[in-house]
Amino acid sequence: MIPNKENIKHKINQLDYEIKMLENKINEMSWQRTKYQQFYEKCSAGKNNSKSV
Repeated sequence: MIPNKENIKHKINQLDYEIKMLENKINEMSWQRTKYQQFYEKCSAGKNNSKSV
């Protein structure tokens, strides 16, 4: 059984949608990681400053 062109086109559209959703999720995770990294660095810098006083 060979899928017809409409089914193939639908599958392509479905995959495009899933790719876009995954890209959005990756961007969200990357943003969260950046914020955690900034917070960690800020906390680490604060601890280093208090030790040197």
